[in-house]
Amino acid sequence: NYGAWSAGPGSSHDGSVTEVWAPGIPVSVEDVPAGFSSSTIVYVSSVLVGSRRKRTSITGAMHEWGSMLRKYHNSTPADRMSDVTLTKIGYQTDNGAYYCFCRGNCSATLLSKVQELKDMGVPMGYLSFQGAGASIGHKGAPWCVERWSADGGLGPNYPLPLEEFQKALGLPLQLYAPYFCPINDYFNSTGSRNWNGVTSDPSVPGCNDYNFWDANSNNSKDFYDWFFAKGTAVGMVSFEPDFMNQNRNCVPDFRRSVDGAARWQRGMADAASDAGLTIQWCYSTPSDVLASLEMDAVTNLRASGDFCYGNSWQIGVSSLLLSALGKAPSKDTLWTSPNNRTEIPGCSWTPDHEQPGAELHVTLALFSTGPVGISDGIGYTNASLVESAIAADGTLLKPSRPATLIDSLVQRRCSVTPASDGAREGGPLAEVLVTHSSDSESENGESSVRAWYLISFMLSDDMIICTDDLYPYVGGTERDDLAWRRFDRGISCQDGAYAVFSGCISADGDDIFLPAGDFSDTEKGSNYKHAVTSVYRKCSSGWRLLGELSKLVSLSAARFPRIRCNGSGVTLTVVGRPGEEIEVTAIDPRGFVRVKTIALERSEEYSLEFQTDSDTTSLFFPRWNFH
Repeated sequence: NYGAWSAGPGSSHDGSVTEVWAPGIPVSVEDVPAGFSSSTIVYVSSVLVGSRRKRTSITGAMHEWGSMLRKYHNSTPADRMSDVTLTKIGYQTDNGAYYCFCRGNCSATLLSKVQELKDMGVPMGYLSFQGAGASIGHKGAPWCVERWSADGGLGPNYPLPLEEFQKALGLPLQLYAPYFCPINDYFNSTGSRNWNGVTSDPSVPGCNDYNFWDANSNNSKDFYDWFFAKGTAVGMVSFEPDFMNQNRNCVPDFRRSVDGAARWQRGMADAASDAGLTIQWCYSTPSDVLASLEMDAVTNLRASGDFCYGNSWQIGVSSLLLSALGKAPSKDTLWTSPNNRTEIPGCSWTPDHEQPGAELHVTLALFSTGPVGISDGIGYTNASLVESAIAADGTLLKPSRPATLIDSLVQRRCSVTPASDGAREGGPLAEVLVTHSSDSESENGESSVRAWYLISFMLSDDMIICTDDLYPYVGGTERDDLAWRRFDRGISCQDGAYAVFSGCISADGDDIFLPAGDFSDTEKGSNYKHAVTSVYRKCSSGWRLLGELSKLVSLSAARFPRIRCNGSGVTLTVVGRPGEEIEVTAIDPRGFVRVKTIALERSEEYSLEFQTDSDTTSLFFPRWNFH
């Protein structure tokens, strides 16, 4: 079901074909130049490696296939690119955001909102102009650009020029331009620079109301070099074009040429690389996702629909393709509270905007490994919820891989015949996503998994998770040493308590139990109440490191870049900013909870060690001040 792997309707751009994806040369291409070649790679994940059998899975096969493609295209994974939108929390003005249609003095409003967040202890790392302030006017295709925000196009509600606004803000910007309106300052204009562009054809099926201009394939690089220079001059570090589906399918010059769309995309990406920018593609097709393998500047692509319309929590399947190809899935903007149930123009109120949904959106955005962009109004941000996802400086404490739907649910949904045991396995609406934390720096070039995380909601019944649904795979007798706990900000893990009896963690080898959902008041979003279940390994010494239990991802590599088990305990590296306090929790070999609060005095890496003394179980924390 490749159709589900693209944000949007899960169909061809004109809606005529659903639930499919047809790779190769499309029928719209009118001629193929001499010497052109096209290759198709089919990958089969085998259970045999030489004479040995290995465990295979849907998620495993996808990542093996993706790894092969990344190597073939020499593609750099998104997590190795420098992209502030993937490492810091940000504030957005996207469709559905509180200030998407800002009125009054919006310069002052946004400056006040960002300052409020800083004062609350949740500092932003960037601001994204994806709605309000994107450009002057939208006479043509939805959100088209007449004059870009970086080019004096903020509009009358922004009295501060963008350069002055950015300096007052003190944050880098992500700027937005999906395509250009029929009347614009860049193509078919009388402006100082009139570029040779291409136009869409709204008569093409699926392109009704999409009347716009783009740079053409031949001058794409030159145009975006010139265009991005305007953005970098006002603090832009990231760029978002939108409606990539329509850009590809509604422009005759791109549809009729075998590589026209790809050359247009490559010109944009190459210009971004030269300018030191990163790119988010929104509403891309799977073909666009595959094309991005040759464009490292494209670090993340939208995996959800718009927050405005509801259901932007549906990322479990679409993220699987992006994760396999080394790109970060982008879940759309979100609110951290119901924001007084304020209705945004064009956005009908949906139950996933209630408080249970707000909490779910924060969790899913963090676990996607893509951007986490909040968009509450002044006075409406739930700071405590945001703090569970970030360090004190706004760094995202995220997992090492995008969360994706567990294999058993993928298999059930892709089956021709629906499973008869759906009720026993959580019900037909069940959503269970899995991801994990690994060392960012590991020995022998291999990543060491330290914990798995399961996000579950809309389960009609309690559900037992088989360890086969954990990816990477858990093998051999290690399954008997796994233990799990439910996220509760560490309340159940008190220092000195016996871990199992106090409810801090399960007994070794216990079934991984996920609770049924709450369907008591679905109009108020009760069915979006979710659980985060963490599954932990045990060191050979008997120690089990749980990490920072006030955070959703308790063993994030962004906080603990290195963890090593040894014969007498476990050592780890901790990072944070000066003045930050971090609680680290572990279970000692006798089963008792050990908690220490660490006060960081300077911003650098520190070593920490849990060690078993020859006579008694004790803790050693070198180079720290405790209180």
